[in-house]
Amino acid sequence: MAAQGEFRYESYCGLYCGACSLLLATEAGDVSKIAADWRVPEADMECFGCKSSKVAKHCQSCDMKNCAEKRHVETCGDCPEYPCATLKGFMLDGWPHHVVGVCNLETIRRDGLARWLAEQETRWRCVCGRKFEYYQANCPACGRKLRDSRVEAAELIAEKNIQIKPRAM
Repeated sequence: MAAQGEFRYESYCGLYCGACSLLLATEAGDVSKIAADWRVPEADMECFGCKSSKVAKHCQSCDMKNCAEKRHVETCGDCPEYPCATLKGFMLDGWPHHVVGVCNLETIRRDGLARWLAEQETRWRCVCGRKFEYYQANCPACGRKLRDSRVEAAELIAEKNIQIKPRAM
């Protein structure tokens, strides 16, 4: 586990924590807006990534995180039961970034975690250099149109013939 203050961008389920609004707000030192929007205490929203020692309260009970830690696997893709019903349900729950995350597990298995993390660092950064979140369609710094998780999930659903309908955002 990383020490508090040490950010971890990889997850067990294949999500890139570096595009999570909670982690980005924690990095910026201001989770107050998100906490107010969600009506929860700020301390419950701070997150350094799901593999760190400071995880947002609602992520602490994540079935995939708890299972992977119990089984001592780096990602769900390393589990002998991959892909399990829990992981499939996560992918099919209608959240576009969950589709992307689960599909990322195949890339991690093929290319390795270090290479995938380097690719994600570039993928979730605008050409102007600003990091962006899963659901930001335009860069908050320069306004440029971005390829957010809704676009990426739609591409993956078509390419892999995944039978779900993403949530309306």
